[in-house]
Amino acid sequence: MESSNINDLLRSKISNKLQDDTNSNVINIFYEEIKNDVKVSKIVIEVMYLTSLYVNSFLSQKYLNEEEFNLNLSKLLQYKSVDEFINKLDYNTFKMLCNDTLYFNSSSYYAKKKFILSTKNCYNDILSISNNYLNDVVFYVKPFTNKNIINKYNLEYNKTNNSLKAVNDTIKYVISLLKELELEDTDNYKLLVNDIISTYYTYGRYMLLNNKKLSFQNIKILENIDENWINSFEMFDNESLKYIIKNYLSFLMLDDDKKMKISDFMNKKDNKYSTCFDDIDNPNTKIRKFLKSLFNDVDYYNENKLLKNIDNIKILKNSDLFDLIVEVLYTDAIYSEFMNNLGYLCTRIVNIEYEYIKNMHSIKEFKNYLYENDLTMLRFIKNSIEFDDAYLMDKKDILGCVDKKSFELSNIYLFDKISYAKPFDMNEVHSIYKKNLDSFKDKNLVIIRSASDLSIDLLDLSYYDSKNYKDMFYKVLEIYYKYNKYLISINEVISLEN
Repeated sequence: MESSNINDLLRSKISNKLQDDTNSNVINIFYEEIKNDVKVSKIVIEVMYLTSLYVNSFLSQKYLNEEEFNLNLSKLLQYKSVDEFINKLDYNTFKMLCNDTLYFNSSSYYAKKKFILSTKNCYNDILSISNNYLNDVVFYVKPFTNKNIINKYNLEYNKTNNSLKAVNDTIKYVISLLKELELEDTDNYKLLVNDIISTYYTYGRYMLLNNKKLSFQNIKILENIDENWINSFEMFDNESLKYIIKNYLSFLMLDDDKKMKISDFMNKKDNKYSTCFDDIDNPNTKIRKFLKSLFNDVDYYNENKLLKNIDNIKILKNSDLFDLIVEVLYTDAIYSEFMNNLGYLCTRIVNIEYEYIKNMHSIKEFKNYLYENDLTMLRFIKNSIEFDDAYLMDKKDILGCVDKKSFELSNIYLFDKISYAKPFDMNEVHSIYKKNLDSFKDKNLVIIRSASDLSIDLLDLSYYDSKNYKDMFYKVLEIYYKYNKYLISINEVISLEN
């Protein structure tokens, strides 16, 4: 179970105690308990004290003319330790702590985040009083992720011991939170929405392919995602969102072995495209890699190489893969117009062929067009290889420009949309290295080339998605730091620059 913020667990328990409808004198009784057992109650008062600091700090900044909040904040910050605060704690101050704790606990996630961020100007002062302050800072300042959603479910389940109620309460919480994030933190919103959509879509397709029971509403939602792959919930009403988040939550609660089983199935057993290259997720990429293995040395000016490639095309036309290859070549022919604009292809024939195939009426017509001319097909294969070799960020740019209207004859571009919509992560770094390892024998050359490729991707990422760039830069820097510290620890010589 992913651990929650211990301070929030305590606030929840305190709030439940204070909301006891059967006892109108609950604050008085609670106060006496605190005074009679200070040692046991210290952690409780410490959390309440911090909570009151957050609330009064935020309200003093929001309502500048309300002197009450400034006075409360000053009063709380005058102490040097929690012990000193407890020794001088009076009933009126305790009552304020109770009210502030109830107020904080009943607020939304993003409101709580605002409360804590409001204390940044007195960060050192608060930290000198209570190290426990860091628990809240770390928990609320970092981006909201699926771990927080699991935490919320666990918190609700622990309250009621009712899984159905916990799921429903979590769904309401996530829908409300997403609306807040969309307004207040768009970077976090996009990351979370993309994770929800990607996970829901993958899990839903897994269930369909394995004849698992799936409601009509979920099937309809999957169809809508197929047709409108976007990083937004604007296309869904609240009722649809409930289905999406429920299935998303169901996936998150699976054990790691089950998740791995689903991932392996979707990577290796996914419909008709799983013909080759089991280690590649995207079925379109499987075809491009396959073409690259056969046609990577295309040279129109070398007769022997050209004849060899023409022979390979003839073999390809009679293979079982040909229909799949045609769809990928059609997709990449549409991409080629955008690749041309980015400078990967600089030829007038790209524009002419792009306009020509856009006016075709069926994929069969495009297939016949390729079938009639081997050199034409070879040119389209070269386009596919160029797309496969393009930098990740250029692929993102290309896919950001295309939509369903660009593809009248086939919709397999959706696999690329899904594949390249995910944030840039360390898996991409490994892919860059592996790609160069396959191309060069000299390991030093592989490292130099990979470093250059990664630098270009990170530079593009800094313009494309600053939040993703900062996350990646931190991870790269962390590895760099740990590796050099390790070299120093074993007395390896490192350069002055490092």
